[in-house]
Amino acid sequence: MDIDIFYLDKCWEIDDLESIRVVESGPLRVSLELVRRWRHSCITQRIHAYQHTTRIDFDTEVDWHEHHILLKAAFPAAIHSTSATYEIQFGALERPTHWNTSWDYARFEVCGHRWADLSEGDYGVSLLNDCKYGHDIKDNVLRLTLIKSATSPTQRRTRGYIALPMRSFCTRVTGAAKRSHRLPCSTTRPLPSLRAVMALLPTCRQP
Repeated sequence: MDIDIFYLDKCWEIDDLESIRVVESGPLRVSLELVRRWRHSCITQRIHAYQHTTRIDFDTEVDWHEHHILLKAAFPAAIHSTSATYEIQFGALERPTHWNTSWDYARFEVCGHRWADLSEGDYGVSLLNDCKYGHDIKDNVLRLTLIKSATSPTQRRTRGYIALPMRSFCTRVTGAAKRSHRLPCSTTRPLPSLRAVMALLPTCRQP
């Protein structure tokens, strides 16, 4: 991923809501739908909170028509830690959440696989996804790169309708790697459903 650090010098917060409504309110799940419009694009996000778990789902649908603009999702957390943990192909690694040195400053974007975790003591928050690999966690804000919309090395930039599922888990278990490596299974491998055919079970006839 080729991203210039100077993108931080020119950025916008998409915080103006066109609409917000409750789309589901039941005993097990409550869902909100938020619609944001910015320039030529529309972002629809459904946030699901559950009664039986600390998981929060962010199902995001983006109709993207921008040029050379990077789209990120940001999740502020009430956690203060000097390092964050990211899943890689053979385990997990830690990266600092500050830019105190020149080499920390150069690692402003971290390549991670299915999850990134920010923990403090025996509690923390994990951000999960099934298709994005660019993270950056600075101070207490977890960010995930969603869309790049670049035109190099190919002119076929990301545009149009894009579905982006994300999951957030708040837990009180020590050890980010021990906690988080089991969680992505529900995101990347959802429970399959099959249609059964009514039939009589075979019987065993005794001689």
